[in-house]
Amino acid sequence: MPDLTSKWSIKHDKCVKCGRTEYPHRGRGLCKLCYERESRRIHKIHKGRESSLALEVATKSGYGWPWSRPISSKKTYNVSEQLTEEVLKKEYVVMGKSLMDIAKEQTCSRQYVLKLLKKYHIQPRTKSEARKLAVRRRKLSFEKEINGRLETVFLGVWKINKNFFKSWSPEMAYVLGFIYADGTLYEGRNRNPDVKTSSSGSGVSISQNDPEILEKIKLLMSCDKKLYKAKNTPKGYQYLLNLNDEEMFADLVKLGLTPAKSLTVKFPEMPRDCVRHFIRGCWDGDGSIYLEDRKPIASYVSGSWEFIESIVLELSKIGIRSKKLIYVKLAKRWHFGPLTVHEYKGRRGYYIKMGGKNIEKLFHYFYDDVPESQYLKRKYDIFQSSLERV
Repeated sequence: MPDLTSKWSIKHDKCVKCGRTEYPHRGRGLCKLCYERESRRIHKIHKGRESSLALEVATKSGYGWPWSRPISSKKTYNVSEQLTEEVLKKEYVVMGKSLMDIAKEQTCSRQYVLKLLKKYHIQPRTKSEARKLAVRRRKLSFEKEINGRLETVFLGVWKINKNFFKSWSPEMAYVLGFIYADGTLYEGRNRNPDVKTSSSGSGVSISQNDPEILEKIKLLMSCDKKLYKAKNTPKGYQYLLNLNDEEMFADLVKLGLTPAKSLTVKFPEMPRDCVRHFIRGCWDGDGSIYLEDRKPIASYVSGSWEFIESIVLELSKIGIRSKKLIYVKLAKRWHFGPLTVHEYKGRRGYYIKMGGKNIEKLFHYFYDDVPESQYLKRKYDIFQSSLERV
């Protein structure tokens, strides 16, 4: 049974041919059954098994492919004869037409054009190259509510410093730390149904309830890509920065990041002058500062024991030490060090917890001689106000 609580497809409530919703949407307003029937019919056309009269009737009735054109009744139109290797190279390689554009002109399917590319040993474009070409030609769009009205917004070409993660600097270390804590690397197709846009390459995605830190990251990376505002019930909305760039993805992988990194991430090697900026970025992502019994407490959470152990080691170098480690597993507790370990439904989480004079040491370690563009102001203000209670 179809799900009556949502639309059958993004643009259609039912199949434009049979008017039913029993079968899922496949493409161009057609259900799976009608789409497959049309696919078989269009393949017969370029093989010369259907007359031009039948094609014209199907087109006029509204059931045919929108790019269909009449075929001569005296001589059947043969795609393979017209779309020679020379013609295909000119249209696909030189002119930069897409497979779908060529298919529309030749009255055949996109799959058949791809088959000819392989036959003539013409290298198809990568998903990233095809997407960039589609963006330049304003082919990718989504609907967005602007001033109470739904308007079509075309995806544009965005700019970013692609060398940002190739060399270490305080700015790079801070952003990398934030991505280590709160970023998500993805490979292949990434779909966000809330913003109705997709990306077919690899990249990194960062989401936050407050756009402040995302705007600062954009500024540090010389990025002009717009933030997407996506629904995130029951919290309301989230702001999403989706950097779909395969070169940047490869740089982040070299620095130790991987998809599904939470439990396996390791502390990267870096110059000594970048360590505190990296940890500050991590803290802005997964750390917190709050009051407990009217006393300020700073804590940091991670799913990787090795990663958080490295942070503890770095903090110990500036004199930040805690008296005990609390390991919590179900209802049992053991005390022996500066970390706290929680296990919930088979998943473990480790966190650092500190207070007293350590708060002041951590504040100066994080923020001395650091511009406002490299920290989350909300946490900075809480840290600063907590110094009065130490």
